[in-house]
Amino acid sequence: MTKGFSDGFTHFLAPSDDTIRKALTDGMVVLDTNVLLSAYRFASRAREELFLALERLRERLWIPHQVGLEFHRNRLEVMADRMTTYDSVLNSISTHKSTVGTDLENKIRFLSNRAALTDAERDKLLGELSRLFEPLEQSVQRLSADHAQSDNEHEDAVLARLQRIVGERIGDEFDEATKEEAGKEAARRIKEQIPPGFKDADKPSKHGDYFVWRQILNEAKQRTPGYLVFVTGDQKEDWYLKVKGKNVGARPELVEEAKRVCDVQLVMMNTQSLLHHAKKHLNANVSAETIRQAGEIPTSNSSLEERFSLRVKRRFLQDQQGFHAREASHLRASISSLQARLRELTAEPEEALSPPEANRVSYERLKIESEIGKLSSQLMQVDAELTQTSERLDAIQNAIREMDRRDNG
Repeated sequence: MTKGFSDGFTHFLAPSDDTIRKALTDGMVVLDTNVLLSAYRFASRAREELFLALERLRERLWIPHQVGLEFHRNRLEVMADRMTTYDSVLNSISTHKSTVGTDLENKIRFLSNRAALTDAERDKLLGELSRLFEPLEQSVQRLSADHAQSDNEHEDAVLARLQRIVGERIGDEFDEATKEEAGKEAARRIKEQIPPGFKDADKPSKHGDYFVWRQILNEAKQRTPGYLVFVTGDQKEDWYLKVKGKNVGARPELVEEAKRVCDVQLVMMNTQSLLHHAKKHLNANVSAETIRQAGEIPTSNSSLEERFSLRVKRRFLQDQQGFHAREASHLRASISSLQARLRELTAEPEEALSPPEANRVSYERLKIESEIGKLSSQLMQVDAELTQTSERLDAIQNAIREMDRRDNG
């Protein structure tokens, strides 16, 4: 029998698109805890599209007992944490509205007096200030209300939907003897840096990843489905092979173990990839926006809160940047107008003026020069604040990009 160049090394190769298609249409599909919990973090439309995609896989879906345990253990915390995060953002907006709004209102009134703004000009600026935070506050409230539809622990629509989708396709708990043996094997793997689970050595539930893997292999060995798809948001190096910080596929050790123990081809992917391929290969109704949103949903509560906080700060700084830019523009226009008037006064020869007229012109020139000096000083301050705000905004943008890079491996 002819032997191909890569026949003994297929566990090092990323799965082809055709392999992914066969795996999703014919294989056993296993969901990790973070994938199930992500349903609480999606907006309503994206959540519905996720459920519809899972329903396309219904007969081939399977949930390890350890995943079910972790999901039910963490479900209420995820629900509460998200709403706490929304409340924290709304409180932060309210605080900024009070403190920053008062400060900016005083500056506008000061500007109005110094630059001799008309009442209409002053009131227009004050009106823009009063509406400065409204779009952000309303957007957060809409998102909060949208998510709140699934946050009643007594009438949990997400849980009810998952119960219907999964049905009885969930594994059994280890018996005591198997649990003890699996715990020892997990400890050995952590010590010898054998995937999966060695990256969780410092966690209280450090054996959880291996328990999930062991239960998956046990089920696949009984079924021999040919293909095994494991969908997980866990991007750590004890699940994925990373090259220059980027995930390129399942760890070769895991692919080899799945083939050796169960005679199955292992395909691993995250939720975003699942939705992409479900749209492509299962004709699932998944929008580009849902796929994008899946890529932005972090797999931990702390990451979720950090990302949300950065985006709120970015929106606030963008609004502040816009206000400073408009304030600077108005000051420049006022200075330009005063300079034009000063040129008119300077153009009049003094000898052509009567003494009272000459005195009036001289007094007006001095007054305008003084006002130009004051407005120029204010402009320097506003420009400095605009520069500082832009620098802070750049730092926030960089932090968000770094989180995106980190979360996407």
